Amino acid sequence: MRDSLIRKANLMIIDKTYAEKLNRAKVDMGLSENPLGCSPMVLKALRNISTKDLSVYPNQTLFKQSVAKKFRVILPNIVLGGGSEQLIKLICQTLLNKGDRVVIQRGSFALFTKESLLAGSKVIFNDPREMQKDLKVKLIFLCNPNNPTGEVITQDLIKIIVDKNKEAIIVIDEAIGEFIDESFVIKAVKSDNCIVLKTLSKTFGLAGLRVGFCIGSRNIIRKLEFAQQPFPVSNLSLIGASAALSDKNFIKRTKDFIAKERKFLIKEITLLNLKVSDSVTNNLFISCPGIIIERLTNSGVTVFPSSEFPGMKTSGFRITIKDRKTNKLFIKKLQKAAACLAK
Repeated sequence: MRDSLIRKANLMIIDKTYAEKLNRAKVDMGLSENPLGCSPMVLKALRNISTKDLSVYPNQTLFKQSVAKKFRVILPNIVLGGGSEQLIKLICQTLLNKGDRVVIQRGSFALFTKESLLAGSKVIFNDPREMQKDLKVKLIFLCNPNNPTGEVITQDLIKIIVDKNKEAIIVIDEAIGEFIDESFVIKAVKSDNCIVLKTLSKTFGLAGLRVGFCIGSRNIIRKLEFAQQPFPVSNLSLIGASAALSDKNFIKRTKDFIAKERKFLIKEITLLNLKVSDSVTNNLFISCPGIIIERLTNSGVTVFPSSEFPGMKTSGFRITIKDRKTNKLFIKKLQKAAACLAK
C-alpha cells in the first residue's frame, strides 16, 4: 500500500525536482527567488559566526523570540522547520490518517497534494468560494496569496472557511504573504483549528538556508512540535534568518522593486493579447495554449506549466519576476513563441 501511494505521489512534478532539471535554462523565470538576493544584514551576521556556532547543536529560542515579537504571538504558538516544504510534510504525517479527506485549493502548491497522498488521504480540489460550508474533511489547504497566480483570498473569506469547518484543521500557506498587508496569524492563534505557514525562502531571499515556521494555537502546535525533529534548522540558518527578519528596509526595497517589474511585465504581456493573473506578488500566471509553453521551453526559457499545480483548470504557465535584463529577455522569447497565435 505504501509503495502504491509513493508511486501515485511521484507522478507529480514539484519545484524541487523541476529545479534539478531546468534551473540551467538561459532565461530562468521558474523558481520563486528574490532577484535582489538577501539582506546585507544576513551576510554580515554569517561573516561573524564563531567556531561555537558550528560545533554546538542549534538553539531555536532566539529565532522563535524574534518571530514571536514580529507577529505578536508567544513561543508555544511557533514550530520551526526546514522551509515550509518540510512543515507541510510534518503537518500531513502528524495530522492525517489513512482514508482521511483533504480539500486543497484548486491550482495551488503541488506539495499540498503530494504529502496528502503519501499520508494515504483522499484529495479533493475546490476553489476557496466553494469552501464556505462544512466540508466534513480533516484538513483544508489554502494558499494566500496563491501560488501560481499571486491572487489574494480576502481575510473575510478565510474567516468564513475557518468558522464553517470547526472539525477540520485549516492550513494557510502565506509563503509570499509579505506582499500583502494582512495576515491570518493572530486569528489563527485565537482559533482551535487553524495554522499559518511562513517561509524565509521567497521575499527574504534565503531559499538556500531552508528556514520556515508555522504559527497556530497551542494545541495544534504542541502536536507538531512533538512529531518534529529535535533540530530541524541549523545554527547558521537560524543566525541568517534572525538577521533577515529584523531588516524591514530590505523587504520594502524588494516589494518596490517587484511592483515596478510586475507593472512592466504585465504591460508587455498584455500587448501580446495574453491574459495575466491579477497578481500582487512576485509570481504571474499567464493563460495560453500549450504550444507557447513548448516553444518557450525549446528556446531556453524556464517556466512552470499549469500541470505543475494540481487541479488547475486553466492552461498556461507561471513565471517569477526577475531583474529587468532577464524580464526583457523573457518578453523577447515570449513574443516569438506567441507569434504562432497570429497565424
